[in-house]
Amino acid sequence: MSLLLVADANTAPTPAAVADNLQWAPTATQLPLLALLLIAIGTGSVSTDLTRGTAPTTWLTAASRRTAFVAKICVASLLVTATAVATALIAGVVGALAMVLGGIPQPAWGESLPALLRFVLVMACWPAVAASVAALIRNRTATVLVLVLWPLIIERAAGALVGRLLGAESLPGMLPFAAARAAMSGAPDTGDGADAALERTLLGSELDPWTGVVVHALFAIAIGSAGAWAYCRRDAA
Repeated sequence: MSLLLVADANTAPTPAAVADNLQWAPTATQLPLLALLLIAIGTGSVSTDLTRGTAPTTWLTAASRRTAFVAKICVASLLVTATAVATALIAGVVGALAMVLGGIPQPAWGESLPALLRFVLVMACWPAVAASVAALIRNRTATVLVLVLWPLIIERAAGALVGRLLGAESLPGMLPFAAARAAMSGAPDTGDGADAALERTLLGSELDPWTGVVVHALFAIAIGSAGAWAYCRRDAA
């Protein structure tokens, strides 16, 4: 329904506005709000295993600890991806119906699809990040705090500090969640108009959208490898 807030009686929402609304506003919140709501799916099975003594049962059932960890990530990724697709479809249908009832022109839905595809790919990486942080920290509350504060505050502050120390102005824009925001932008009119400077500041990255997908995916693989190592080598509580 928020699509109605970025349209008027004679002007359809822009492709960038459509993409941002259907992606749960990653520019404004620094990470899709849907990701924050689905932290439990990524962290639950791993943190429960390690902190409540159920890991030995899992390890006896699965072929190996690595198989168990990969299976947990794959199941969570499928659930999160399906949820992301479903919510985007539901929001699109509701938005289209609302604009029909309000007599508002329909936006160019097709021009938003590449950005929405990248949103789904970023969301598919989220369970790997969440599960791996849970395996490394082994405390569910601390894991949630890290996953909330990292994209919102920690990455920006650390990136700015390290970039200044190293004299690398572009470093903050290449960090994983900045790359994710760049990936989810990139609708045809992104960065146009009077609010372009503010939008670029909120994105915090000049990466090409598909490059952003690659950077974020490589980060998910790297932290997933670290999480798998921790899950396989450390005993349960």
